[in-house]
Amino acid sequence: MRFVLSSSLLRELQAWRASRPLDGVERAHDAFCLDPGLGPASFLTADGRVLVDGTCWDDTPIKEASEAEAFASIVVGARKMGIDKLLDLLPRQPDGAPTCARCNGSRYASAAPELPQVVCPDCHGLGWTAAR
Repeated sequence: MRFVLSSSLLRELQAWRASRPLDGVERAHDAFCLDPGLGPASFLTADGRVLVDGTCWDDTPIKEASEAEAFASIVVGARKMGIDKLLDLLPRQPDGAPTCARCNGSRYASAAPELPQVVCPDCHGLGWTAAR
């Protein structure tokens, strides 16, 4: 899957990246770290791909994210980077598609109130699910 980054979003991402030290994936793939992870790290490339890098986690080589992984990575990146424009990359809720019952459209869910919020595993952070 490939997202289309607007020139204004690309400039905002480049400014964010310039404010911190680059890592090897960012340099090698012209990418922006969405989430350094408590697990595989995720990156958005300037050409719109989301990469998942497990080399420092479980020795899984860098790969292009699945659609679900890409959606969740964008949601996490928007929060961690403080760049809400990233959410504009996600598909909009189509007419007739119900709001996600698990997260009530919030994009985040938790197994219990005392646990940290995680990206909703049912809608992958979209806030809606496919019409049935």
